[in-house]
Amino acid sequence: MVNPIAIAVGVSRTMDDVIPQWSKLLGGLFFSFWVLAHLYPFAKGLMGRTPTIVYLWSGFIVITISLLGVVISPPSANSQIGGSYTS
Repeated sequence: MVNPIAIAVGVSRTMDDVIPQWSKLLGGLFFSFWVLAHLYPFAKGLMGRTPTIVYLWSGFIVITISLLGVVISPPSANSQIGGSYTS
């Protein structure tokens, strides 16, 4: 449950950063998905069949926490989407 929340927080922080570091995000996402993929059979065997409401509430909580992070620390008015790249 913590790993998907951490993924959502990492993506939202990278998108809201003045100079986003996409390589750090991709490395973190790769490792997080690797951990989730390897722990999935263990968690499934431990819990049995997970009710659908657990998935719905998990998604709701992740979305709520992500939106709260944007409300608490909104991006500044002069920040550009995608960083400050100039050609």
